[in-house]
Amino acid sequence: MIQLLHPSSGIKLIQKSVVDQKQISNLVDDVSYIAHEANALSDVIDTIPYNKKPGSEELSIIEMLIALDYDQQDYYRKILEEAFSSNKPISLLDYKQGSKSFETDENLKKDIQLVLSNIARHRSTLISLIENRPLKEWEKRIIRDEVEITVFDFVEEMIEKERGVLKRIAELVLAYQNDRQFHRNVETRINS
Repeated sequence: MIQLLHPSSGIKLIQKSVVDQKQISNLVDDVSYIAHEANALSDVIDTIPYNKKPGSEELSIIEMLIALDYDQQDYYRKILEEAFSSNKPISLLDYKQGSKSFETDENLKKDIQLVLSNIARHRSTLISLIENRPLKEWEKRIIRDEVEITVFDFVEEMIEKERGVLKRIAELVLAYQNDRQFHRNVETRINS
């Protein structure tokens, strides 16, 4: 990790490593992963209570998916478009993180397949935006909390956050499926 202090602004510059083409290819593959996950979820999601909130402070599965899609469309994509087109560092203070400021569309909460389809479609748009970018564009700067990071590092952080959300969704799906199987086993024993 490289840390420097910008002489005139005092903003800290952090770059985890020098970016090469293989890292970018791997990153684009990682970004595509969520589209595959959305497609895989569409096969099992209708069998679980995706509108059920697992805790009073936690979002339901469909709310997590809507938030994830909202972020990719109204936060990450907009920042990346601006960063790629700008010749100077952009500040994250100019953008509100979507999932922290959005309200769930009640109609959308009724159609899980549409939400999953939107995620896959919007992810394709995001992939089109980032693939085949020259190396120098991945080294453009984004300012977050008085620290400059590269576009590459920003996308890595996006992937890490999304993987956390997907992991939580997978845990909930598994828990709901196990609960359903447990109830079936109990019912079978009662009826035997």
